[in-house]
Amino acid sequence: MRKIGIVVTILLLVAVLALMVVSAGLLPFPSGTRNNVAVATPFTTAIDEETKYVVENRAKLRVDTSHGRIFVQGADVDEIQIKMDVETRASTQRRAQEILSQVSLEITTTEGENHLEVLVPKLKMNEMAKADLTILVPVKNQLDLKTNLGQVQVTNIQGHLRVFDGLGAIKVDNFEGDAYLETSLGNIEISNSQFRNELVALSHLGNLIIEASLAERNVLESSLGDLKLLLLPEESYVLEGSISLGKFNIKVPFKGQQGNERIQGIIGEGEQRGSIFVSLSLGSLDLKY
Repeated sequence: MRKIGIVVTILLLVAVLALMVVSAGLLPFPSGTRNNVAVATPFTTAIDEETKYVVENRAKLRVDTSHGRIFVQGADVDEIQIKMDVETRASTQRRAQEILSQVSLEITTTEGENHLEVLVPKLKMNEMAKADLTILVPVKNQLDLKTNLGQVQVTNIQGHLRVFDGLGAIKVDNFEGDAYLETSLGNIEISNSQFRNELVALSHLGNLIIEASLAERNVLESSLGDLKLLLLPEESYVLEGSISLGKFNIKVPFKGQQGNERIQGIIGEGEQRGSIFVSLSLGSLDLKY
């Protein structure tokens, strides 16, 4: 009965969070047509605009936005190329245009860092300002990315990665280095990547889906979601895991101890690369090649 009560309580909290987000007007709306053309509905008007920027490269790139997608791609470029797609929504076209005119990208450059921050005006109920950022950077880079609402996607980067996402998924592809990834509500998906010293992936409400060569130290946690981990056959790790209201599905060689809620031992048969610490609540661990 206690476990059922926990499940019901968490589901109610998720439902309340969804209602709060909808009532606050934070959920993304369908995009209108491009080039500043307004799309009218009986109650709202949407306007969008695209702007581009070029910034000298620095060792570190830090990005902050309250509402919008962040997509960073490593490329054969010497400078940082930025495209910002802004969408605003309000009760009238005039108000939507007024909000649009007040959305800006503040760029601060120091000797070792570029800081991009999306600035938006104070919004009324049922108004929205969303800024999606598409950023091309040199492949070797240090990234620190934060959005309160929106997906974060990183591809083809070598270096250090740090991501905080309040409401949205985190996707990492073709990455090499160390990473700290955290989302309050959303999945974390990692593919075609190779980690070195440390990988931390935390989803408070969401699944972890990881296909990669893991780091020397790995911390993988979800409070409400599954962990699907695809290992390379030539690698092995020391595994310590705990699960509350879930199960273990181990489809790789395993030597150690396994109970209903805890597991400890060695997974895989190849070279031992490091350790994996797993903590799941209301989720299962699925390990396979």
